[in-house]
Amino acid sequence: MAIRRRERTGPYKKQLSKLKNRIRYSAARCAGFYIGITNDPEERWLFHSQNYDEMIVLYKTRSERLVTGMERALIDYFWDDCDNSNRGGAPPGEGPPYYLYIVRR
Repeated sequence: MAIRRRERTGPYKKQLSKLKNRIRYSAARCAGFYIGITNDPEERWLFHSQNYDEMIVLYKTRSERLVTGMERALIDYFWDDCDNSNRGGAPPGEGPPYYLYIVRR
């Protein structure tokens, strides 16, 4: 299983800027990436592992509203570069904690 846990917590505005930089850095070193949210990284990795080589868990929160907003903001920001086919929308799962992640090839 290729999951790297680098999750951070903290205020939305401060972390959003840091996450943009981390995704930009990771995206420059891969053939493609997808941004998503989940409450179970291991289970979600099983879904993505057929098409991607690695999952990096970037952010952790107890707020579903916060993680879905962050996902949408990041997909919008990286829309021209990421593999996402929509701008978010699927719920992260039942119950916290919630995680924001990228998978990459």
